[in-house]
Amino acid sequence: MGLKPTAINPAVIIGSMDPRKVRLQRETCDPAEVAATLAGAEVGAVVTFTGTVKEVTEQGTVERIEFSTDEPVALAQMEALRLETCERFAIHDAALVHRVGMLEAGELIVVCCAAAAHRGDAFRACEWLIDTLKQRVPIWKQEQAPDGTRRVAPQHEVKYGADG
Repeated sequence: MGLKPTAINPAVIIGSMDPRKVRLQRETCDPAEVAATLAGAEVGAVVTFTGTVKEVTEQGTVERIEFSTDEPVALAQMEALRLETCERFAIHDAALVHRVGMLEAGELIVVCCAAAAHRGDAFRACEWLIDTLKQRVPIWKQEQAPDGTRRVAPQHEVKYGADG
C-alpha cells in the first residue's frame, strides 16, 4: 500500500525546522555529523542509513546523476516526515539530509538517522524514514550514462503519477 504525499504549507513547516536535522545541500555530507545532532541522555542507539550513486544499475552504467527539486516543497515534506517518524516510532529524534546537483558515481546522496533508547526502534524508524522519503519527497534524478542521458522517475511519481 502506497503513501500519498501530505498536503502541507511549506512556509509554516520550514519556519520551525532545524537545518541541522533536515536539509538539502549541494556539498558533501558527513553522516557522523548528522547523527551527532541526535545525541541525548536517553539515546542508546543511533541508526544511520547512507545512500550512494550506483555506478551500475538495471539500465546500465551510470557516470553521474543530477538531482533536482522544488526546494521549499521538498524541505517542508522532509520536515513533516521527520516529525511523523518521531510520532510513529518510539524514537527520540530523526534527521535527513539529501543532496541536490550533479553527483558522481560513488558519491553520497542521502543520510537518514533515527535515535532511540533501543536499537530495534531506531532500525525500524530509519528504514521507514528512507522508504517514505523516496515515496513522498519530490526529488527528481537524471542519470547520465556513457550512451546518453536518461531521466529516472522518482518513486513517488511511479506510484502516484506526476501529479502526486
